[in-house]
Amino acid sequence: MPSKTLVQTIKEARGKLSQGEAAARVGTTQSNWSKWESGRQTPDVDNIAGLARLSGLTEAHWLQLISAERSRRSPSARKAWAVQLLEEAKRLLEGG
Repeated sequence: MPSKTLVQTIKEARGKLSQGEAAARVGTTQSNWSKWESGRQTPDVDNIAGLARLSGLTEAHWLQLISAERSRRSPSARKAWAVQLLEEAKRLLEGG
């Protein structure tokens, strides 16, 4: 398991960029980025590639961080995350 938390890694990925600039590079909103940095929300599967590009970390690393964070949350949140992962895997396997 990665030693840094998801929130710490998101903050480090932003570096000296504003939240809005980082969000634009990842393909999300400044509001979402703010929620990620505060720990109120976790990135969705469709944000992982952008986070990987911005940070230089692998998509697998981001998946591990997000999965670890979501596993600490409620069972319904874990189920929703699992469904989202399966849908993304299907999309990728179909060449999307």
